[in-house]
Amino acid sequence: MHAGIYAIFSYNLTTGATETLVPAFPGGASRPTLSRDGRTLAFVRRSNDHELLMLKDLETGTLRQVYDGLTYDASPIYAPMGT
Repeated sequence: MHAGIYAIFSYNLTTGATETLVPAFPGGASRPTLSRDGRTLAFVRRSNDHELLMLKDLETGTLRQVYDGLTYDASPIYAPMGT
């Protein structure tokens, strides 16, 4: 159900190149926030009926779950104001 819902991309305004930072599976990815130093991307990922706060180290590609307990928001069904 959650495969392919949301992904996070980087778009280079100078070159027009697009890079997938977080693929849409498993669980999709939404609400990306970049750290001040630009090295870490925080985002929300779904795992079955759980919403997880994830961190991705953009230099190594390492993913780390940091919190499991975010409030369910129904964004897989309807997200007119964002996810």
